[in-house]
Amino acid sequence: MMKLVVALLFIFDGQIDHEKTMYFQDLNVCRYYAENYARKQSRYEPTETVCKLAWVDGKTRVIK
Repeated sequence: MMKLVVALLFIFDGQIDHEKTMYFQDLNVCRYYAENYARKQSRYEPTETVCKLAWVDGKTRVIK
């Protein structure tokens, strides 16, 4: 059975890295993670991310 979730996609060199995708139940939680990964900090290079709705298999691990 499929379920609708919010996927946090990581983009490297203009390409989505599907192996690093994280799945959330709550859009606001996904936005929180996306903003933190994109924030410039000392000794940290920001990572391009985007939150997007996605259908996944029912066995896929989803973070609450």
